[in-house]
Amino acid sequence: MPTISVVVPTRNRAALWQSAWLLDSLRNQTDQPDELVVAVDHTEDDTPDVIAADIHARPTRFPVRILEVLAPRALPMPASGIPDNCAFHAATGDIILHVDDDISLPPDFCRRTRLLFDDLPPAVIWAQLQFVDVQRHVLPSFAGVDMRTSLAAKGRWQRHPGGLIQMPQRVQVHWGAVFTVCARDLRKIGGHNLGHCGWHNTDTRLGNRLARTGLSSYLTTLPSTTALHLGQTWYAQHVRDPLAIRYSQGTSTGPRIANGGPDFWRSSWFDTAYRLTLNIPSSTL
Repeated sequence: MPTISVVVPTRNRAALWQSAWLLDSLRNQTDQPDELVVAVDHTEDDTPDVIAADIHARPTRFPVRILEVLAPRALPMPASGIPDNCAFHAATGDIILHVDDDISLPPDFCRRTRLLFDDLPPAVIWAQLQFVDVQRHVLPSFAGVDMRTSLAAKGRWQRHPGGLIQMPQRVQVHWGAVFTVCARDLRKIGGHNLGHCGWHNTDTRLGNRLARTGLSSYLTTLPSTTALHLGQTWYAQHVRDPLAIRYSQGTSTGPRIANGGPDFWRSSWFDTAYRLTLNIPSSTL
């Protein structure tokens, strides 16, 4: 079965990590991921220490690596594409599972992801989100939101066995928090193109560029693959900065990331670096 690297960008989220909202959902997976890679982007609080303390107190069955983003370049707007790209580069799994830090995954998510990628032709899979508050109650303003309705309005779509909807190419954009893709395919396009930052402060053309490499694009619809998203609820209650990820400032204090082989991160726009600040092996308990 393919190996899974869970990658998470984060900044100024110590209180959120202290709640173990995401970490506990990973601990509770019926089929554990093979690693967790957290890219910390110029945080102004003790986010890395909070993550480390949690894992030392309650060891995980998967290794955890924390990266410190060192060399972002100036962007036209706040964006999580920089820490994303660092995590994409550092990940060692066959599958990249991108997860925002305010997500809780259902227990069967990793198992179903492996099965889907074993069954499907080359694909990128986006998880449908359920917006909730900290008590996991569905937010009233999002209770009626169904991405399937939006997709149907934008073009033809087809159901796929296993609780997936195949999306038309013109709506294959990166709209959000949870997606899975083969690492090999993500590296073909070099991850996020930071010149395309737009909707949701990230690369709005990521899905389209993945599709041009020959991937099909799907949206999950089953409860077992629907992620719980705290979203703006947490920002309003616990974070002064409502944007959560601000401009990354500063000059490079580390080397550019080296080319790792043919077609590996060869994009001229990828001008950032990171260093490994914490490496916790999986628990043997």
